[in-house]
Amino acid sequence: MTSNAPIPTLIVDNQPEFRQTLTNLLSLYNKSDLLNLNLIGEADCFESALKLLNRYEPNLILLDLELKQENGIKLIKYLQINYPNIKTLVLSSHKEEDWIFKAMKAGANGYIFKANIIKHFCEAVKTILNLEVYLPPEVATLFFSHFNHSIVYKKREFFELTNREKEVLTYLVEGYSNREIAKKLYITVATVKAHMTAIFNKLGVKNRYQAVIVAIKQDIID
Repeated sequence: MTSNAPIPTLIVDNQPEFRQTLTNLLSLYNKSDLLNLNLIGEADCFESALKLLNRYEPNLILLDLELKQENGIKLIKYLQINYPNIKTLVLSSHKEEDWIFKAMKAGANGYIFKANIIKHFCEAVKTILNLEVYLPPEVATLFFSHFNHSIVYKKREFFELTNREKEVLTYLVEGYSNREIAKKLYITVATVKAHMTAIFNKLGVKNRYQAVIVAIKQDIID
């Protein structure tokens, strides 16, 4: 992030004790100048999170997957459609690869275990605010294991991406947003989205994060 302005941050977690722990942690990091996060609210369920989203539009959400009435996956999917610029860091007790895969597939920007929050939190926040995906080693191992079993890879020569699609995919891997890619290539955001759809179809993936992983693992871009 190039701006020193505080990052509006929302906590969505159904455990009051953990919300308090996280609030204290944010305060500690802010005082130590390691992060600059402005906590704008707390929510314990999907509905209360929506009210705060519509009112404050935070830049960062710290999300548990266990919420009252709903799970956090629903909120991640909602954000992808309605607030695609909001970054989501999952803080979860779930260590099962299926949960990790579902969260990242839905569009989460990062995933860390609650038990390791002190170890990974600061780096995770900085990483996703710089438009990159954050997965600590123990999470990445599980995620890629599940990912490899869920996607049938094609040989590189059969992807048949156009030159423009390769350009879009290159910027995607580098972490640029659709709007930023449009400016780089002097095209409209709608055109970028159309290229994204074509890329997803050709790679056999469903979202930008899967596309990045396939592009890297299959060495599609030069």
